[in-house]
Amino acid sequence: LDVKSHAKGSLRLRKELVKVKKVLSANSSASFALECLMEDRDVKGAITREEFEALSQAFIAKTIEPCKAAVEEAGLTVDQVSHVELVGAASRIPVVAAKIS
Repeated sequence: LDVKSHAKGSLRLRKELVKVKKVLSANSSASFALECLMEDRDVKGAITREEFEALSQAFIAKTIEPCKAAVEEAGLTVDQVSHVELVGAASRIPVVAAKIS
C-alpha cells in the first residue's frame, strides 16, 4: 500500500500518527485504526514507545544537534545551562527531553 502516492490517504495517515505520537508521550503504547485509508483498505496497528523511539532515532539526533550547537555558540558548557524550554513537535517526545537533560 503506497500511501505517499495518494495525497488524501497520506494526509489522513499523518494526522492519525500525530495523535499516536501524543498518546505515546504519556503512555507506553498506542493503537490506531483508519477505515478506507485508500483503495477501500482499512489500516490498523499498535506501537510501543520503545518501538517509536527506535524508529525515530534519526529525527531525535537531528533535534539534539541544534541544542549542542546553541550551547557551543553561546560559549557555555552543558553544566552552565540551568534549563531548556522545548517548543514544537519534538517537545512531546519523552526521549528528546531525557537526552537534552
